[in-house]
Amino acid sequence: MAKSSKVKLFNRDVIPKTIRVMGVKIKIRIKNEIILDGSECFGLFLPDVMEIHLLRDQPDIWNTLYHELLHSCLQISGNAEGLTYQKEEALVIAITSGMFPFIR
Repeated sequence: MAKSSKVKLFNRDVIPKTIRVMGVKIKIRIKNEIILDGSECFGLFLPDVMEIHLLRDQPDIWNTLYHELLHSCLQISGNAEGLTYQKEEALVIAITSGMFPFIR
């Protein structure tokens, strides 16, 4: 039997309600609407309350979850300090784009 090159991190049938990132518990909330700076977005990490908000109706909720988990990793580890929002977002998009196909 050939080994799969993909890594299964979650039960892909259900978005988890909580997840631990670097030992920190993060709640995951599914929302009907998420607005950031006047625009609707697919997801958002809120470091002040350690929550990830995910838009209910979107093309790929799992990709968005991984994207927001990367934001949480940068924030919790302190590596987002000094990064502008644009630089952090560009970094997260680059890593998500490179890694997501392997963990899908």
